[in-house]
Amino acid sequence: MELTSPPIKRQKVLHDAENVNGNDCIGFLPESVVLNILSYLPTKFVVQTSVVSKDWRYLWTFIPRLDFDDELFRIHRKKNKKQIENPKFVDFVSKVMKVQDQARYVERFRLRWSHFDMSLVNNWINVSVGKNLKELDLDLRNNASVVKLPYAIGLPLCMFNSDSLVALKLKLFNCELIVLPTSICLNKLKKLHLEGVRFSGDGAIQRLLSGCPILETLEMVGCQIYDQKVVEITLPSLRNLCVRHIYLPRNSVIKISNLDLLFFKYTVMECNMKNNFIYSLSSLINAYFEVHLQPCGSYSRKRYNECFTNVRRLLSGLSSVRSLTLPESTLQMLSLDQNLLESLPCFYNLRKLMLTSLRKRDYFQVIAYLLQSSPSLESLVIALEEQPRIGAVIMEDGQEVPTELLCLEGLVLNHLKEVTISRLWGIEVELEFLKLILRKASALQKLIINEMNDSKKRTEICWKMAMFEKASASCTISLL
Repeated sequence: MELTSPPIKRQKVLHDAENVNGNDCIGFLPESVVLNILSYLPTKFVVQTSVVSKDWRYLWTFIPRLDFDDELFRIHRKKNKKQIENPKFVDFVSKVMKVQDQARYVERFRLRWSHFDMSLVNNWINVSVGKNLKELDLDLRNNASVVKLPYAIGLPLCMFNSDSLVALKLKLFNCELIVLPTSICLNKLKKLHLEGVRFSGDGAIQRLLSGCPILETLEMVGCQIYDQKVVEITLPSLRNLCVRHIYLPRNSVIKISNLDLLFFKYTVMECNMKNNFIYSLSSLINAYFEVHLQPCGSYSRKRYNECFTNVRRLLSGLSSVRSLTLPESTLQMLSLDQNLLESLPCFYNLRKLMLTSLRKRDYFQVIAYLLQSSPSLESLVIALEEQPRIGAVIMEDGQEVPTELLCLEGLVLNHLKEVTISRLWGIEVELEFLKLILRKASALQKLIINEMNDSKKRTEICWKMAMFEKASASCTISLL
């Protein structure tokens, strides 16, 4: 398809409603609506609309959002099930960007490209940033081999010194280190997503964060940080923070101490926890805390105790949170501690607790301890799963740690109003836990059990629960 520049004087794009055939429904839509609809499509498909009619020939040139994905240009070979690059992708993007040179502005530029050419990428970024770009999304992958590129990636200076950029997403896979300019000024940037990025040079990541004075959302996923002993995330404007599997040298640490942070998502392997510190986040509304043991690994009691010391320290930094989510992997880590009740911090402000748990006695024990440590809890949500345990703690004599469900006679649940449990099987340990909740929650209003498709099992559980002692006379039990 030949791409040509639009005429200098803009043509009328759509017919007036009275001149449109009754069967042409899209012709009745205002031009602004049509442009908005097309702006959500990949640019390849948007350009193809130029053949719809003469009036649509240049319509695509007025859409300020550019979305290029080389996956749409791949040649699929059924014989060996491999995909190969199509040279038409580079030709297509180059021609579109040449047309964009005449545009007044580009609102959003997204590029997903495997086997990328950095010189072309930089040229396209320069064109876009020069058009008052607001959103930049780069997904660059070196799929030629599993070996990382032998050279550092240098992105254009204008990308890190923009007066218009509001959102920046940078994904780099199988790429070498990224080189940052000495001066970074992104005064309007509010969202920053970094994935698979490898930073090098003393203070590189710190320099990037310092150059974003009004940053509100920061996501760092699978990033590697070298040559920096301390990484401090202390931006006063930051409200949303996601940190997943950040890799540091042994002697380096991450310190998170944003007093005004509202939403925090944190995922880490136990071997990296010792490098991370979370200080009291007093304004925190919602937190997600996920820690993983090594897959198929065995842990001595000494090694596990070191891991749990780090978990306890990190949880203490979340003690002011109002809504907390803990997945199954975190409950597994907690379930192996011998003095968990004494070790857990007190979550005085916690109103909602959301958990994913296995149907195991020691997991329900952890949940009971968490309830004991959350005196103001109002809502409890549990999703039950059946998964194999990963990793095990081994005692000095080679025996696995025994666990028993305690009754917790001292448990007080004066504020708990609603409990929701999904995928209940009705086994002994589940019913024992429900019996504890109903007997202790004096303010309970609703107990909801979801996803019970077996009507016979549902009737059986309902009959058993009817015999349980209830501390709240107004509690309703629903089995759905």
